[in-house]
Amino acid sequence: CYMELSVICFVRSLINFSIAAIALDRVKAILKPHEYRQDASKKSIFISISLCWLISLVIGFSTMTWTVEGDECTFERIHSTPTLIYCIVGKIIPYTIAFCAYGYIFWSIRLVSLVLF
Repeated sequence: CYMELSVICFVRSLINFSIAAIALDRVKAILKPHEYRQDASKKSIFISISLCWLISLVIGFSTMTWTVEGDECTFERIHSTPTLIYCIVGKIIPYTIAFCAYGYIFWSIRLVSLVLF
């Protein structure tokens, strides 16, 4: 049960951090296109992808270190403090980053459109 939970936490956090990385990439591509063309190299892309995988691996494998009393996988055992920590680090933080990034893009474009028109 905890091995399955570990794989699920890894995959979900990888998806969540990838969404955040894509959002930050879009901010730079839309708001500073000239700098983005110069900075978007294979090395920077590799670093951002590696960072997403590393954070997700830490989150995923940290679930395997949770102590278990007995062999049962009950609701109370799965929904505990470590699960809450995973929800905050693996879900809320990446979605907050993505939400703020896309909000920043929206308000920046809206401000430019108000100035131009």
